[in-house]
Amino acid sequence: MLFTIGYEGLSPSRFFELIRSHEIQALVDVRNTPLSRKPGFSKNALMQQCRQNEIEYRHFSALGCPRPILTDYRNDQNWKEYSRRFWAYLRSEDEPLEQALAEVGRLTITSRVALLCFEADFRFCHRSYVAEEISQRLEGWNVCHITSQGIAEGCLVASAGISIQ
Repeated sequence: MLFTIGYEGLSPSRFFELIRSHEIQALVDVRNTPLSRKPGFSKNALMQQCRQNEIEYRHFSALGCPRPILTDYRNDQNWKEYSRRFWAYLRSEDEPLEQALAEVGRLTITSRVALLCFEADFRFCHRSYVAEEISQRLEGWNVCHITSQGIAEGCLVASAGISIQ
């Protein structure tokens, strides 16, 4: 099973409570730039908290949304176009992206992994697309989204099967 979580609206203590309650072993940061105006959620603070909670922290900037796509979305709020462009990016065979997808796929096989981004609503966050792509490459692993209430929602099984290399 592959999890996702957004930290919007959460305190660091509540965030780590949710992570621990789902027995997450590895937190994979899929933000392009792992900085946050919200205290406790920038890369160094997360790394320190993960260490204290015996959780592996990994950051993969290649799994973040490319700046031109994000900038256009912020300007036009067109989620359909954002989604189309981000899926095109995920399927672009960009070498750093492919390496990141493969590495997170391998990590998912050996650990309980949660993909991290900001947005609380997984339905409007690129992490859902990253999770779905990894799930497909793992031949249909479940994807569950941890909400602020602690409930794993949206558990789905991908239909396409592409192997992680």
